[in-house]
Amino acid sequence: MDLFPKKQLILLFASFSIYASAQLFPEPDIIKGNVQFWKKIYSEVLLEEGLLHDRDYPLIIYEKIDLSSIPENKRSEHIESRKNTYVTVLKGVAEKSRLDKEQKRLLELFKAHASLDALKGASDRIRFQLGQKQRFKEGLERSFMYLDTISSILKKYGLPDQLKYLPHVESSFDPKAYSRVGAAGMWQFMRSTGKLFMTINYDIDQRLDPIISSDAAARLLSLNFEQLQSWPLAITAYNHGLSGMKKAVNTLGTNDIGEILLKHKSPSFKFASKNFYASFIAAMRLADSAFHYFPDLIPQKAIARQSLLIDVKVTPLQLCQMTGITLDLFKQYNPSIRPSVYSQKKRIPAGYSVSLPDTVSIEKLQVALATLKPESPQESSEKGSYYTVRRGDNLIGIARKYGISPAELASINSIVKINKIFEGQVLRIPDKTEITVIAASTMDSAAIEITDSISDTLNLTDSSKIMEVLNEVMEPESSIASTFFDSSEDNSTNIISDTLLSSPAVSLNETCKKDSMDISSSQFDATVYDLGLKLVPGASSASIKVNIGESIIRYAEWMNVSVSSIIRLNDMKNYSLKLGKRINIPVYSQSDLKKFETSRLEYLMAIEEDFYSRYQVVDQFSYTLKRGDSFWKISSRNKIPLWLLKKVNKEIDFSSPKRGIKIKIPVVVAKDSHEPPFLEDAPAGEPVIQSETIESLEEAKE
Repeated sequence: MDLFPKKQLILLFASFSIYASAQLFPEPDIIKGNVQFWKKIYSEVLLEEGLLHDRDYPLIIYEKIDLSSIPENKRSEHIESRKNTYVTVLKGVAEKSRLDKEQKRLLELFKAHASLDALKGASDRIRFQLGQKQRFKEGLERSFMYLDTISSILKKYGLPDQLKYLPHVESSFDPKAYSRVGAAGMWQFMRSTGKLFMTINYDIDQRLDPIISSDAAARLLSLNFEQLQSWPLAITAYNHGLSGMKKAVNTLGTNDIGEILLKHKSPSFKFASKNFYASFIAAMRLADSAFHYFPDLIPQKAIARQSLLIDVKVTPLQLCQMTGITLDLFKQYNPSIRPSVYSQKKRIPAGYSVSLPDTVSIEKLQVALATLKPESPQESSEKGSYYTVRRGDNLIGIARKYGISPAELASINSIVKINKIFEGQVLRIPDKTEITVIAASTMDSAAIEITDSISDTLNLTDSSKIMEVLNEVMEPESSIASTFFDSSEDNSTNIISDTLLSSPAVSLNETCKKDSMDISSSQFDATVYDLGLKLVPGASSASIKVNIGESIIRYAEWMNVSVSSIIRLNDMKNYSLKLGKRINIPVYSQSDLKKFETSRLEYLMAIEEDFYSRYQVVDQFSYTLKRGDSFWKISSRNKIPLWLLKKVNKEIDFSSPKRGIKIKIPVVVAKDSHEPPFLEDAPAGEPVIQSETIESLEEAKE
């Protein structure tokens, strides 16, 4: 006879689990109302609905707004109108005049969920939150594909199993989620943080791999807990940043989440950060009883997969031919491989681990891969480069300069018509090994027509390599250097890479200048950014101007130098950079210069490409800068990335905003359902990473 029947054991285990959860993830009184609010948003309020509520006391819910019958472009206006209605009502309540029925209702709300003292300033705290019921349900169904794997990863690092529910808050367990400010994947990593744990470059972005990013998230959460010794704070730091939470702890002398939420004051510690832990608790409660809240839940099954570390460079198409799977299926199993690999017909780098269906024979694939010729050391060191189109250029002349055919150049850049290139367009120049791969693949019909019509009439000879040009430019007496010398910029000498060179013009199909910005254009335009790079005479350093989204950490990585060396060279007191400011970067070799330019360009292109794959600009409106405005605040207020604001206003100096200047503000909409929830005070960009965070995260990489 069993001492403990099975049913009793289950109840005993559940009780212990709840107790353990409460110990690790306490729910202080100050957040109980917030937890109830988020449970309501996740399980009761539809995506076509939303709640008008008090920002600090969210259970003071003024109204549920039904948006289903209101056109999307009129919804913000309607919400604002309803807010103004309650501003008027609250004014009457505060003045304690004779109260009508609606004012009495609001008064009772404050008595129940706050206090009468909270009426002061209530009209400034009215906030709208869109419902998430359908999204949360879909996330629950998707989560069954990953929960067991995430549990194993958390166990490997000795972390609480309940952390597996955090993606409900971040992305609704959507591996394809991409926010307007550049956070990507199921765990919503920004590039700066993600690069410390994963491979993120122009060809590979492991933030989009649900398994690899889960491992990265576990390491980041482990680091947060190690530094803060509190799971509520470690979770809050996942949103607000480790340095921000350490500052709160040090300022208040406590790691109690209730005290910090009540007393910590910071311009960046607003609704999103203050509610992140409460929304996690709410999601955890709902997920633990998923079928109670969503009885018709249909769990999705995990995809069986296997991995193989490839030791030679190979294209996705070659792998598909070797394994007998379609390219679409290969993409599904390998979400980390960016579209640039497919569109530019690149090879997957050696040392990358590809995922494949469990039906594929790994042994046969290894035999097939063994037939590929390994790269020679010379081939391995030769990388493709980029060329920025200048006025007067044409595809034929550019192809001739680099010793490749117009068809090859058109194919790798997905150009259908050779007269459709424009000033500022960036073209990829393949290396010799890539040209062989391109030649073996199917060319676009338009590209083939280019070859048939003109390749026989032009002498497509090889031209100088980038580093040879750099060698010439670095010589003080060089005629090329004097041609491009900019006397207005100190006494430094310009380093002209192939991203700045113009090609000898021929008389066919010259490039037309884009005089006005097409707001719907997703084409990368290098003229939006200042990519110039200057060699400082008498010093082993180069001078650049700071672009949007760049940081000292990125500069150090791109130039293969330490962060501290940049700090010392520029006599900087902190890590903050000012847009448009000139900064010097140590240079130890010409190969580092080329790597810097390529990495910098690819970083900017990847950000734009990822954004335009999920969003589109549908309209724009004018705005006149007012006192206290900054371009950062404007982009955040309009839920757009700062670089996009610059792109549609590239004639304006963003380093010096001036009152009275008229700017254009683009209107952005998501192309699909992969946009994560956007909180109104979430910053449109990455926060400044303080030194203690850098040191801690760097240690976590080891």
